[in-house]
Amino acid sequence: MTYDQPPETREADFAYGRVGFPEEGTEGDDILKLIAVGSLRAVNTCRHRLHQLGYAEPKEWSAPLPAASPGKVMRILTKRLPPATDS
Repeated sequence: MTYDQPPETREADFAYGRVGFPEEGTEGDDILKLIAVGSLRAVNTCRHRLHQLGYAEPKEWSAPLPAASPGKVMRILTKRLPPATDS
């Protein structure tokens, strides 16, 4: 599947429920989407803290996207988690 829009626009469309979002990855992977919404400072602080904790690289987050509330933005992080192993 191909898109004519940049990734930031596609992510915003997905976040607002306007379109489906293709899930790429190995079959059986669990897909997790984290959406941080707030002031640009708050969202960037969250992004930075998750990086400090070793959870996500800053480049893995989307660019700031406009949120529904005035003066608020959102960033989206998509993590692909390997399938759970039976133990």
